Amino acid sequence: MRRAIPESEFQSACDEYLGWCSDCGDFTREQTEPDAEHYDCPDCGGRNVTGAENALLGCEFALTDG
Repeated sequence: MRRAIPESEFQSACDEYLGWCSDCGDFTREQTEPDAEHYDCPDCGGRNVTGAENALLGCEFALTDG
């Protein structure tokens, strides 16, 4: 099941260039371009970090109004 995150958290992630790790299910990496793919994750060590915008387009998570 996809995690639902508030739109404000997504916007902050975009503004701060955070990357989404599909293994961790969270924003884990700084300095990640919006269109990044297969970057390393500082938390789990995998190469499954995607830029925030790409992660949204790839349906890695859903946005909520909260």
